[in-house]
Amino acid sequence: IVAQDIINNVKLKCCGIKVANVSGDELNQIAATNAAQALQGRVAGVLMTQTSSKPGAEMQIRIRGQRSLNASNDPLIVLDGIPFMGQLSDINPGDIKSMDILKDASATAIYGSRASNGVVLITTRQGEEGKTKVSYEGYYALQQLPKKLETLTLPEYAVYQNLRAATIGFGAREEFKDPSLLSRGTDWQNEIFRTAPMHNHQINISGGSKSMKYSLSGGYMQQDGIVFGSDFERFSFRVNMDNDINKWLTTGLRASVARTQQTNNVDGSGAIYNALNQLPEVPARNPDGSFGMQTENMYGTYFSNPLSDLIQNENYSRNTQVYVNAFADIKLWKGLVFRTEYAANFNYSNDYKFTPSYDYEHFKQQSSASRGAGNGSNWTLKTYFTYNNTFGKHGLSAMLGHEAQENKYESLSGSRTN
Repeated sequence: IVAQDIINNVKLKCCGIKVANVSGDELNQIAATNAAQALQGRVAGVLMTQTSSKPGAEMQIRIRGQRSLNASNDPLIVLDGIPFMGQLSDINPGDIKSMDILKDASATAIYGSRASNGVVLITTRQGEEGKTKVSYEGYYALQQLPKKLETLTLPEYAVYQNLRAATIGFGAREEFKDPSLLSRGTDWQNEIFRTAPMHNHQINISGGSKSMKYSLSGGYMQQDGIVFGSDFERFSFRVNMDNDINKWLTTGLRASVARTQQTNNVDGSGAIYNALNQLPEVPARNPDGSFGMQTENMYGTYFSNPLSDLIQNENYSRNTQVYVNAFADIKLWKGLVFRTEYAANFNYSNDYKFTPSYDYEHFKQQSSASRGAGNGSNWTLKTYFTYNNTFGKHGLSAMLGHEAQENKYESLSGSRTN
C-alpha cells in the first residue's frame, strides 16, 4: 500500500536486491513516442521488443522473461504510487521524472502476486519551491528507411523475360525487344516509403511556496510513419499539486488527460509484400490519375497496387485516457499519520477500419467496414495508518491499512462486407 514511501525510504533497495533507475533526463535524450522506447537498452536484464512497426506502437516489456505461454507476462505499471491501467504511449515521456524497475523479491515484497512479472515505477515531475518557471522542450526529427531491398528494374526485368521466352520457346514480348530503350520502370519501394517527419513540443509551468507547490504541463507529439498511410498523434495535459494546508493536514493531486490517434493502413494490407513482388512494368498511377494494375501475364499471379491499398484503405484507433489521483495526509499524533488516497483511470477507445471495393480485370475486392468502441474504468481507494518513532537507540515502524479496487470494461463492435 505504501509502495512509493517504501521505495523512497530504502533508496530503491528492498530485500537486499537492487533495482534499476533511469532519470527523466536520460529518457529524453532520444526521440521516442513512449517511455518504453526511451528505456530500451538502458537497463540490464530488461528486454524491450518492438512488436509492431506502426508509429506509436506499444513496446513489449519483459523484466523476468517469458514465464508463461498462456497468461500475460507484462509487468505491473505503477504511476505515482498507483497501478496504471492505460498504455505507456498515453504518458508523455517529458512528464516523467524517473523510472524504476523492480524484480524478484524487491517487487513481490511490495505488491505481492501482481508483481510476479516485475514492476515499472513511474514518477512524474513535481513542483518545487521558488519562483514560477516556464520551460519549453521540443525536437524535430526525420525518419528514413535505412536500406532498400534490391529488385529488378524494368530493363533487367525485360532481359529476364527475353531469356525466359528463348528458353521455353514462347512468350516473347515486342515491347521488350530492346531493353536499353526502356525506362527504369516503377520502383515500388520508392512509391510506398517516404522520409517521415516527427516532432514533439511541451510547455511546463512549475513553482510554489513552502505551503503549495505545483507543476503544469501540456504536450503535443506527431509522428508520420515511413510508409504512407501510417501516423501517430498525441495531445496531453498534466497537473501535479501539493498543499500543506496547516501543520496537521497535507493534500495532493495528480491528474492527466491524454488523447491519441493512430493511423495504420499497413498492418493486414500486405502492402510491403506486394511492393516487393509487384512488376516494375505496372505504373503506380495511370496518366488519368487512376491507380495502375497488372494486365495479363504468364505467371497467373496478380498483386494489387500497394500504393492504392495504403491510400484508399482506412484504419485508425482513437483513445482518450483520464487519470486522477488525490490524497490527504492527516497527522494525528507525533509519528502517527493517517493517509487516504483515491485514484481512478478512465479509458475511451474508438476503432474504425474500411476497405473499398474495386473490380479490375484480374483483381477484385469487396468493400468491408468494421467499427468498435470501448470504455473502461479502474478505481483504487487506499486508507492506512503509519507510525514512525524513535526511542533512544531504538526505532519503531508500524502500518495498518486497507485497499479496495474495482475494474470495469465494456465494448461494442460491428462489421459488414458488401
